[in-house]
Amino acid sequence: MTNLRNGLQTGLQQSLVMTPKLQQAIKLLQLSSVEVSAEIGPYLLENPLLELDDGLSEGAKAPSAEDPNDLDISDQDFWDPSSDLSCIDLPHGDTDHDVLLDRGEDEGLRSYITRHIGLLFSHPGDILIALRLLDGLDASGYLVDDTADIAQQLGAAPEDVLHVLEILQTLEPAGLFARTLAECLSLQLRDRNRLDPQMETLIDHLDDLGGQHYDKLMSWCQVTRDELKAMVTEIKSLNPRPGTRFLSERAETMIPDVLAKKDAAGLWQVQLNPAAFPKITFQQAVYDDLKHRLQRKEDKAYLTQSRSNADWLLRALQQRAESIFKVASEIVQQQQAFLNHGIVYLKPMVLRDVAEKTGLHESTISRVTTQKFMVTPRGTFEMKYFFGQGIANAIGTTYSAKYIKERIAHHISRETERTVLSDDALVEALKQEGIDAARRTVAKYREAMNIPSSAQRRRGLRAAL
Repeated sequence: MTNLRNGLQTGLQQSLVMTPKLQQAIKLLQLSSVEVSAEIGPYLLENPLLELDDGLSEGAKAPSAEDPNDLDISDQDFWDPSSDLSCIDLPHGDTDHDVLLDRGEDEGLRSYITRHIGLLFSHPGDILIALRLLDGLDASGYLVDDTADIAQQLGAAPEDVLHVLEILQTLEPAGLFARTLAECLSLQLRDRNRLDPQMETLIDHLDDLGGQHYDKLMSWCQVTRDELKAMVTEIKSLNPRPGTRFLSERAETMIPDVLAKKDAAGLWQVQLNPAAFPKITFQQAVYDDLKHRLQRKEDKAYLTQSRSNADWLLRALQQRAESIFKVASEIVQQQQAFLNHGIVYLKPMVLRDVAEKTGLHESTISRVTTQKFMVTPRGTFEMKYFFGQGIANAIGTTYSAKYIKERIAHHISRETERTVLSDDALVEALKQEGIDAARRTVAKYREAMNIPSSAQRRRGLRAAL
């Protein structure tokens, strides 16, 4: 029979205790730049020793040469800070992006389209193209950038760009991503199921419609005067600037945290975007004045506490900036080929790779790359985009999982009822491109993109006929 006794025992045990300030510092690390500005607002209001330096105050301290925030972003051809930089990478199904996929009713045109890009596309190649097309959209909803130039910039096939564009043109309100007025009106008429041959002919002769050449139009369209009048009335009911419906609504602007630029040697380097890092200054003169004037014990204690809180916030913000700079620098260092040549050269990379180079913990890398955005000539990406596994072929070339998924989706998107590809056929198609992927890997990637099996796709194509 076991004897049980109550008693006290002493011993040593190691444990990690997270203080409230440590928890707050970790929280600051994973917040976006917009959220950080909102988070530190109460600190600035409550602490008389802190002030937001907007660069307009006299006698402001000039940043040192070693300051990672002292950056030259004067290259306006690369990035215009007054532009709407909401081009962000939103991989489908990534829960880290849920906050961006659940905007309120007051969203602007770019955030509205960004939200739908995450729903319309599943593989990174299409997302990359869609975001670049979004970047070429004007306030009226027209695509002003040439699709051939976009394809060359991204290193993508022109037909892939046009395929993504066709999908984006299905968004409401109809007419978005049109390249001409005629295309904008055609998209809206197609949405109404009114784009018949007569209406197509009328749209092709908009100049004659503006010139009131009604007799010619009736002849070309083969309609009567009353029918032409009804057609013109319907065209007048369309919106030639579909994007303007968003102009009166608040547009969310995503502030990029880092910018990737080439140095004089042709290597890509990272610069922090000063607009994304609030510059808080400690008011030494105010502190010295209060220290000499305050007499009561509780007032002196308040001043001491305010000094301690100010020191902590400044240190936490500095550590946040340094961590983002370190991680972004390592990402750019490892992704030089991608920045130079496009998605086919996207290097597989995991958190451990960056952690070993920077000396930061993997959990810190994960927080740093969440909701932090990098501007590159190939688009603006959340830093998480660059992480993923890969597959090496027989000669040592390694392809990222994102690129392999893109190629799988590329082949499937061109299927017909007679050319549906099984997973084995996809393996062979990839092998022709130098990608040596196992069948189970192809099946896993296909399922991850929510693409049905070959049998299901064949039935779907038959039903569509």
